[in-house]
Amino acid sequence: MPGGLETTPRDELTGQPLSVYVRPADFHREGLDCTPEFHHHLHPGNDVELGCDNAGDLLPVTDLNRSEGLAVRYSKGQTVPNWLHDDYHDLFFGPKLPNGSVDNIGLCSSDWPK
Repeated sequence: MPGGLETTPRDELTGQPLSVYVRPADFHREGLDCTPEFHHHLHPGNDVELGCDNAGDLLPVTDLNRSEGLAVRYSKGQTVPNWLHDDYHDLFFGPKLPNGSVDNIGLCSSDWPK
């Protein structure tokens, strides 16, 4: 999945990344890989703010930044078909990510500020 061309769109009121519009028929498209995949609304997964070191490798389990990063990464997402997931990441790169404990906690709640 390339890095995308535009920033992930966010809800104007909450600042949360928008969900991907998926219809049941999208999981049954002939000629496309419709395997269900989990789409993380906060990406990329190898980002420092999501619990990785500067090389993109996960920090040790004992590192608080890894725990917070995983909480943020899994706080919002949805199941989408593989083809749509790939198309999404071809178009969008991740939203601006939080960079500290207070922001991480806010992001994992429904009232994440803009």
